[in-house]
Amino acid sequence: MTATVTPTRPDGTSPGGSGAVVLHYTLKALARISAARGGEVGNSRRIHEVIPGSVVRGALAAAWWAGDAPSGATAARFRELFESDLIVRQAVPEGMALEPISARRCKYPTPACPVEWHDLAQQGKPMKKCPTCGGALDAGRGWAWTETPRTVHVTRTALAADETAQDDQLFTRRAVRSRTVLRGSVVVLNPDAHAEDLAWLTQPRELRIGGQRSHMGQTGWTCARALDQSGLSGTAATALSPEQVTLRTLSPLIVIDDCGAPTLDLGPTLRRCWPEARVVDDWVRPARVSGWHVASGLPKPEDLACEAGSTFVIEGLPADATQQLVPGLGLRRLEGFGEIEVVAMEGPVPAQRSVVEPAERAPAADPLDRFTAVVPAGDLPALLPRVAEAVRSVLEARPGARGDARAAVLRQPWAMQLGAGARASLSALLAVEDLPTMRNRLDALREAHR
Repeated sequence: MTATVTPTRPDGTSPGGSGAVVLHYTLKALARISAARGGEVGNSRRIHEVIPGSVVRGALAAAWWAGDAPSGATAARFRELFESDLIVRQAVPEGMALEPISARRCKYPTPACPVEWHDLAQQGKPMKKCPTCGGALDAGRGWAWTETPRTVHVTRTALAADETAQDDQLFTRRAVRSRTVLRGSVVVLNPDAHAEDLAWLTQPRELRIGGQRSHMGQTGWTCARALDQSGLSGTAATALSPEQVTLRTLSPLIVIDDCGAPTLDLGPTLRRCWPEARVVDDWVRPARVSGWHVASGLPKPEDLACEAGSTFVIEGLPADATQQLVPGLGLRRLEGFGEIEVVAMEGPVPAQRSVVEPAERAPAADPLDRFTAVVPAGDLPALLPRVAEAVRSVLEARPGARGDARAAVLRQPWAMQLGAGARASLSALLAVEDLPTMRNRLDALREAHR
């Protein structure tokens, strides 16, 4: 039986109804995607590689008003859904992983230097230089490519009246390559009032993402209700530590101080929700988030934000605070900003995922048996190919880099959506000495679940 939780809306009001519903969506790029970071005019254009939730949300709204709306849809119903009860989170391309801002490793490693990240927020021990070679350290930068970036530069030229290229009129625009797969999630608050809208969200459709939509931005949208709805409702039973807890941002976090001015200090926002809460330590990378509003043809206002991967050590949070963390923190949460994960000592646990495993499933000693025991049976067929590919990626890494390869797998979006028990089992599975045998066992298990 799944517990229910009623998270508050981003504006602080209660949505009513019976809690919320999590949906996982996939965008498959049928053409190049170029979502601009701002409205500046120049010979080159910077883009979002992780597509913000605001862009995906705008594409869904455009599809609604273009005629692809639920039966009997009205403007009031649109406002109720899009302006109150629909949280659209960012779309992360496959091949990217989150590097915590609090993580450090040697910037110019020698063969003897450790390749694993050292997380200052988790491991506590300060590092000012590499303990092996004494060299400078490299810090995590948020979302980063773990493989060759799936982006391309597209250069065009302006044409003269005789249709020849004009001098000094070259324009370059970066874009995410076609056939790239991006994944994200949607949270619908008060699902009882949006039954038809939920059905509409889960219908396959074509969306246009980003700019230059006459020849770019075509994507295929598929969306389904998360098989494990405890990913949201289970947070009511997730008790936080009465002493300290680590919060990490999965998307840019926009917060203001007590006077309403932009800030990078999370303290005022926490105190407005929980007066006893305070920030013990933080590792923040500033960012400025903007974009382009396609409907009006104007650039969006620029906001100061804490970059994805920013990490905060907090004390004084009540044990049931995860219920209020479901919609995120800060401003513009309906657009996917301020998504938070609670980081347990054994590894990151997304705030919208359950850390409570079924009591009747006793963990087995073997890592693969333990993984299959704690993962819901309905999720296994979809997860096994990903786990097998993860084992191959660790196996192909050089022996000294396998720890870093394991960490990269655990930061992949699909792995971060697992429960704490499943993540711990996956970590143990990737750390076994006989990886070739594990790979063969996974291949056999995949065949058995076809």
